[in-house]
Amino acid sequence: MNLFKRKTRPTPDTPKPFGRQCQWLALKGADTQFVAAALKLRSVTPANWATGIEAAYADKIFVSPPLGQWVLAIGVTLPDAGDAHHIDEITPLLLALSKMFEEVQYFGSHRVIEYYGWAKARQGKILRAYAYLGEAGTTLWNSGNKTPAEVELGFNFFDEASPAAEDVNYWQRTDLRFPDEEDVLAIAQKWSVDPLFKAQRYGPGIGVLGLLK
Repeated sequence: MNLFKRKTRPTPDTPKPFGRQCQWLALKGADTQFVAAALKLRSVTPANWATGIEAAYADKIFVSPPLGQWVLAIGVTLPDAGDAHHIDEITPLLLALSKMFEEVQYFGSHRVIEYYGWAKARQGKILRAYAYLGEAGTTLWNSGNKTPAEVELGFNFFDEASPAAEDVNYWQRTDLRFPDEEDVLAIAQKWSVDPLFKAQRYGPGIGVLGLLK
């Protein structure tokens, strides 16, 4: 299904780094137009990486060309894990998309409010989800076992909901820390696609831009 006209097709280019102060999905076994359709994007137009990433940090979603087995959907307007004042809108989306694709992963990073999260889902089930909101000092998600990649990266974080947190010495422990944006970038690289594209190399391509809401 063609979601856009080909009259003004932009010049293909290679992937541009992103990831900080952003949110994105990685969808396995997908193609660009199918992802755009699954997300029900409106006003879809073709875009290369340079234009797409710039718009993803504004008000649009950039759906990348295929990167190996993965397609990325990038944009600050993607829903997130919510908090005490906002509902979790990303989990229902992950569950729905994971029934359409082999696997769906979510990553979110916003250093101003210290929001950091990642999740993966398959066949309508969340396998692993973690999210922390430093502004509120709240662990929003912590479901499923740590993946081997998280263990390898040494992800051992404070958890205010843990029974151990009732101990007055808990917050002085040196074997625990708070997550940060580098953790989001690192787990994305381990799970699927490095958003900084430091080691992974891909040829030039064209994706699409669209509005989610």
